[in-house]
Amino acid sequence: MKKTTLPKVVACLENMSPEITIPEDLAVRARRSVQRMIEVG
Repeated sequence: MKKTTLPKVVACLENMSPEITIPEDLAVRARRSVQRMIEVG
């Protein structure tokens, strides 16, 4: 696994690259989990 560094994160946010795509069913489940965490506080 590659090491994530702050300069790499900055470059990613500035260039919006590389793009990561995930299957829709996984996105729905992940979104639901995050929404529950937000509701809890």
